[in-house]
Amino acid sequence: MSQVDKQALRSVAENATAGEWCTDAHHGVIADAGLNANYYIASCSGPEHQANARYIAAANPATMLALLDENEALEKRMAGMEDDVRNIIALLNANEWAEHCTRTRLGQRLELQVTRLIGALSAASASKGE
Repeated sequence: MSQVDKQALRSVAENATAGEWCTDAHHGVIADAGLNANYYIASCSGPEHQANARYIAAANPATMLALLDENEALEKRMAGMEDDVRNIIALLNANEWAEHCTRTRLGQRLELQVTRLIGALSAASASKGE
């Protein structure tokens, strides 16, 4: 989501009508509760109006905020993993990796995890087309 202004998206979600959103039997999206209860939040027309209304109702502020929170947590986790990989690369570059792995059980377990991580990163890069 690097092309998306996540802070702006969070701001508009926080300022939109809170609570559950649902579709009516016709063309609109309505709020279930709060100040806007039973008022239209959005009105859809055209051949795909029902599908569009369902989409708008599903993309309510609570859902968007939850997705943004999840994305933020994943970005933090990924940053921590990137730091771990940088530290491992520093060990490799300093020729301390082999000694560390052979002398410690932790090193052996770490070597296994690094091998798995390299495989996962390779698979992720391949799926992104990088």
